[in-house]
Amino acid sequence: MNEQVDYEYSLSLEKRANMFHKELRKGPHVYGMEEKAYWEALTSYTAELFSDAPAEQARGLRRVRAGRAWYYLGKLAKAHPNTKEAAAYRMYDEAHNQGLDRVEQIFESWRAGLIDDEECRAQAERALARQRAVVALTNAFVPLERLRMTGEMLQLEQMTRDAES
Repeated sequence: MNEQVDYEYSLSLEKRANMFHKELRKGPHVYGMEEKAYWEALTSYTAELFSDAPAEQARGLRRVRAGRAWYYLGKLAKAHPNTKEAAAYRMYDEAHNQGLDRVEQIFESWRAGLIDDEECRAQAERALARQRAVVALTNAFVPLERLRMTGEMLQLEQMTRDAES
């Protein structure tokens, strides 16, 4: 009986994590919201969604903060599209999104019974290997960590402006 409860809880947590990841990939423009309101709502949503799993809640809140920093970095890249950093941002972002989309398609095929566990693992590994290759190449001319720090700085500047208004 206890194993059944653990299994159902694990499934519930996995479904919530998938919902969260899909939501995190959106952004304020999807809902026509002000940026500040969107990020506050996403933070509250994350805290509530994982209220029964403190470790997952903390991980989710860290991802929201990182997503917000990446969002502001994307705005900077759009404002200055011809910079080396903007090109790197686009390469990282596209590789990440394509990797997530491909893995999601693979898991859908697995859940539908179209591929077995072994094929699922192999295809997912190939998709993630492509992503890692793009990251390695891009990292050679603009380190990802430098972009992340820039995004965090932009996020802090925006939060300061929001607090002042």
